[in-house]
Amino acid sequence: MAESRKTVGVFDKALNVLSCFSADMPDLTIEEISQVTKINRSSVQRVVFTLNAMGYLEFEEQGRAYRISQKLLGLSFSYLKNSQLLRMGMPVLVRLANTSNLRADLVVLDGNEVVYLARIPSRAEAFSVSPAGRRWTAVSSAYGRAILSTMPDEQCERILQSSKIPTPTSRTITDMDVIRSKIRQASSDGFAFQLGEVIEGSAAIGAPVFSPSGKAIAAVGLGTTVGEMEAPENRSLLSKMAMETALTLSRMNISV
Repeated sequence: MAESRKTVGVFDKALNVLSCFSADMPDLTIEEISQVTKINRSSVQRVVFTLNAMGYLEFEEQGRAYRISQKLLGLSFSYLKNSQLLRMGMPVLVRLANTSNLRADLVVLDGNEVVYLARIPSRAEAFSVSPAGRRWTAVSSAYGRAILSTMPDEQCERILQSSKIPTPTSRTITDMDVIRSKIRQASSDGFAFQLGEVIEGSAAIGAPVFSPSGKAIAAVGLGTTVGEMEAPENRSLLSKMAMETALTLSRMNISV
């Protein structure tokens, strides 16, 4: 039986509709949803009306647009509550943040993007909001490159080829050969870092976390300023902290 015959078309459309909402596009009209999903307007309208009736989408009268509702937080909470990686990793992540006085992140790979499971802000960022679920292109992320560096070449190359790289800063690297070189370097070093490629002035360094089978299941690391990360002596210290934390998590035999 073909794989397409095993799926439920309406359910597939509903998930596509929900997936088109993002931090950059929080409010969408039916016409905009149709354009993003490539689903015809009448089908989108039926799906949207159903999701709205079930409480998963909210309707904003003035803008005639829809947005994700708080009801979806229940599904997110269920995942976060039952994640062994998050449950066992949080105390270690908090310890890393307290020891370094920097922001500490725990990140997983989803397709060609990284997803933040947890972020412990530094004292300087105490009032900065960056909730779990934030995504970024893996090839531009220190954490993504750390995970990619552990993969077989062909698997890594598939992700590279399927990635579209946004350019939010003047330092974002778009040359795939340069990115491949950085991933190879991360494989040799045991950690990866980026300097201002994701957010202007912000840098990060991360190391892969392994499951008992030897597969990289996450990356853990630190975020700071480009100025601090550029200094080789600082980068050496922060990379050791990231790798030691990753090793601690790897030894916990976490499976996902």
